[in-house]
Amino acid sequence: MTVTLIDANHCPGAVMFILEGYFGRILYTGDFRFDASMHFVPAITAHPFDTVFIDNTYCNPEAVFPSRKEALQTVCDEVLKVLDYDLIMIGIDQLGKEEMLTAIAEKTGRPICVPPSRMRWLKLCDIDTTKFTCDAICTNLHIMARRVVTPQRVSQCILENSTEESSAVANTTVRRAVGIVATGWAFDT
Repeated sequence: MTVTLIDANHCPGAVMFILEGYFGRILYTGDFRFDASMHFVPAITAHPFDTVFIDNTYCNPEAVFPSRKEALQTVCDEVLKVLDYDLIMIGIDQLGKEEMLTAIAEKTGRPICVPPSRMRWLKLCDIDTTKFTCDAICTNLHIMARRVVTPQRVSQCILENSTEESSAVANTTVRRAVGIVATGWAFDT
């Protein structure tokens, strides 16, 4: 049996599997993001597949997503609209969105504050860490777990500061805050 791994264009390390052997030629996609460049990957186009197992979470004609480039531009545009806010909370999952975070840092000219554990992950993935910092004071762009970036949490960050008590974010005054949750799961057809 031969196993070939192909970039799934999903998140760092995500791959699709091509299995070849006595059972034929099989493509197993798992989570992936289709891109037209996949039409030119020799391992995909070399021979037809006998069986394809495809993740079809959004395999619905009504589910039309922007390209990755368009999505990145939209997120960056939205961040730029609120760049003067005291706190911009970017809700993400444990894995993925590194390309988006890098794009935000490049477009804004500001580093993204990440926890030390995330910084270690970025280094392991060989991602340029000059766009990131663990120093919460030097930037208003902070990543947080997606599940905690809620309207209630944004309000809480502001209310904690309305009494001049120390901020939940690096002992800074937060008068204006916004939460941005970057996820395809919010897609509404």
